Amino acid sequence: MGPNKKYLLPSNSKLLVTSPRNYEMDAASEIWHALRATGYEPDAEVHIIRHKIKELAGLVILCFKKNSRDAVRVIKQYFLKKPWIMKFAQKVVPLEFISQKIEEIEAFLEKNRNRIGKNDTWKINVNKHLALDNRKYLIDKLAKKIWWGKVNLSNPIWIVNLEIITNNYAISIIKKDEILKRADII
Repeated sequence: MGPNKKYLLPSNSKLLVTSPRNYEMDAASEIWHALRATGYEPDAEVHIIRHKIKELAGLVILCFKKNSRDAVRVIKQYFLKKPWIMKFAQKVVPLEFISQKIEEIEAFLEKNRNRIGKNDTWKINVNKHLALDNRKYLIDKLAKKIWWGKVNLSNPIWIVNLEIITNNYAISIIKKDEILKRADII
């Protein structure tokens, strides 16, 4: 691995948290607090995403061992009971697999695609953060791994979510309600 191939995301990255610029640590603290207060993951670690000498504005990673999809469900219930706590975190996205190779992302999707039922609807969502990858190319490449169900871009049951942060890929196969948005809480 050369000097430009440094991993920005630890392999145990479980939640990507977005926030307004300069409020990354406040947002991370809210999510960390919810994981700790619920007892779901008291040992979660906050990881600041750095590229070269600066932090990526509005992005923070939480790292832990347990299931990221379950974590989002738990913290969502917590914030529904105490919405005043969620002030800075705008969106929380579960991450299931991290790699710098798109072939490994494809292999993860192929291995886990059975979550999507034969009659289910789905879409592929690609979010780029300081990345040059071609969104359409990646969507076409990943879509070839799912040949059943029906694509529904407006209201799918499943989302194949790909976050690209510089040269790092983070994928998850999630249901729409497994993405926590502040707008859904307040």
